[in-house]
Amino acid sequence: MWTLKNYEIIDKLVKRDSYSKIHKTIITDKYILVGDSASSIDPLSGNGVFQALSMSSIAPCVVNTILAN
Repeated sequence: MWTLKNYEIIDKLVKRDSYSKIHKTIITDKYILVGDSASSIDPLSGNGVFQALSMSSIAPCVVNTILAN
């Protein structure tokens, strides 16, 4: 087992919450944003795959609804 010896603290430990940002306009009459174009996910959170799968399962429903109207 190893231990730290003769170390110096150089700065305070900082924590940050994982974040995601969804663009305000995702659906217009000309396009639907999905995946990376629709949102920004913190790459260290591990939440990107879930978001991508969620959006990809919702997009066909939106397209079908728009085309039906």
